[in-house]
Amino acid sequence: MLFVQRECQKVAIVGLGGVGKTQLALQFTYWVKKHHPEYSILWVPVLSGATLEQAYTEIARKLPFQKAGTDEDPKDSVRRYLSSEAAGKWLLIVDNADDMDLLFGSSDMPGGLSEYLPESENGLILFTTRSRKVAVSSLIRSSEMGTAELLKELTYLPLAIAQAAAYLNTTGVPIAEYLRLFRGANQETASLMSREFHDGTRYTGSQNAVAKTWLVSFDQILKSDSAAADLLSFISCIEPKGIPQSILPPFKLEEQMVHAVGTLCGYAFLTRRGNSKVFDMHSLVHLATQIWIQDGGRTATTSEKATRHLATIFPNNDYANRDLWREYLPHAFMALQHCEGLDVQERSDLSYSVGTCLRVDGRIKEAVRYMEETCRRDNRHFAEDHPDRLASQHELATAYQANGQVKEAVALLEEVVAIRANTLAKDHPSRL
Repeated sequence: MLFVQRECQKVAIVGLGGVGKTQLALQFTYWVKKHHPEYSILWVPVLSGATLEQAYTEIARKLPFQKAGTDEDPKDSVRRYLSSEAAGKWLLIVDNADDMDLLFGSSDMPGGLSEYLPESENGLILFTTRSRKVAVSSLIRSSEMGTAELLKELTYLPLAIAQAAAYLNTTGVPIAEYLRLFRGANQETASLMSREFHDGTRYTGSQNAVAKTWLVSFDQILKSDSAAADLLSFISCIEPKGIPQSILPPFKLEEQMVHAVGTLCGYAFLTRRGNSKVFDMHSLVHLATQIWIQDGGRTATTSEKATRHLATIFPNNDYANRDLWREYLPHAFMALQHCEGLDVQERSDLSYSVGTCLRVDGRIKEAVRYMEETCRRDNRHFAEDHPDRLASQHELATAYQANGQVKEAVALLEEVVAIRANTLAKDHPSRL
C-alpha cells in the first residue's frame, strides 16, 4: 500500500507475537532498498523506553543535520530533520510498537513516541504491533494534541477511526474542534443508528461512536457541499454496491459531478472500483444515511426525487440496452422498495420499465410481479381506454403467457382487444 496508494503514508502490520511481523518488515526494507534506492531506511525498535532512546540517538549520529546544541533531545532533532525537505525520501520502521504508554504517553509518563514521529510528504512509516489500538491510531494525526482523547471517544473502533480520519484529512480542522462537533452530535439520531447496527461482536458504545462520526460528516457535507449532499441522498434510495456514475443525478457542469463524487470519496462514504466509474458504499453507511434523512424529515421528498430521476433515465427493453439495464436493475429494485407508499406516475413508469426489461431478460416471475404493480396503479388512475393503461395490460398479458398463466393472459388480452375495438379506428396500428 505504501508505494501503490500514494496518499497512504502510514501502514501497520498487526498480529500475534511470533507470527513474523518483524521478519516481514525486514523483507520489505530489502525490497525498498532494491527497487527504491532513493529512500533512506530508519529502524526504531520500541521494546522499551531505553531502546527507543538508543535508536533515536543512533539515527541522530548518522543523519547529516546541524545539531542545535549538546543539550538538544536527539528525538527532537531527528523529528525536525526528517520533517524537512532536506531529508529527502525516507522509510521509518517502528518495530514492536505494542505499548500504548510508550507511544502516546500517560499520566505517569507524559509524552511518547507519537510526539517525535516526523511528518513529511517524502516520508513513509511502517508499524509492527500486536495491538489493534496502536494500529488504528496511526490513522489519526498522532502528533496533534487531543489524539489520545479522541481515540478513547471513538472506543478504538477501526471503522469509527477511519471515518474520523477521513473527516480530519478532508476538512483540515483541528482534533479539538472535531471533538467538540463529535460530542455535540445529535444523540437521539446516533442512538437510533446504533440500535440498527446489530453486531453482537462489538463492545457497548462502539456502535454509537461510529454513528456519531458519520453524523458529524453528514452535517458538514450538507453545509458545505450541496451537490455531494444531493448525491448522498439519492444513493440512500438505491443499492449501495456497484453504483455506476451514469445512474447518478446529473449537474449542469461535469466539474460539479467530479467534485461531489470526490467529496464523498474523501469522506470515505464512497470507494471507487479501481479506475472505473463504479462505486461502492459500506452497508452501514448506507443505513446511516437513510436514518439521517428520516431524522431530518426528508424521506418522502428524497424518495420521490430519486424515483423521478430513475424513471427518466432507465433504458427501454431494446436488447441493445441489456448491459445497461442489468447494471441499473438492482438500483431500481431498491428504489421501488424504498418508495413503496409513493403514488406518483413516475413510480408506475419505473415499475413498467423494470418489468419489460425483466421479461426480455428471461426473469419472467419477477416481470409478472412488477407488471401487476404497474397495472394496479394504472387501473386506479386512468380511464379504461387510456393508452398507458392498455399498454401495461398488454405487457402483463405477454408476461402471463411467458409464465404459463395462459388463462389470465387470454382474459386480459381479450379485454384489451375489446376496448381498442370500441375506441380505435379499424385501420389503427394498435388494432392491426
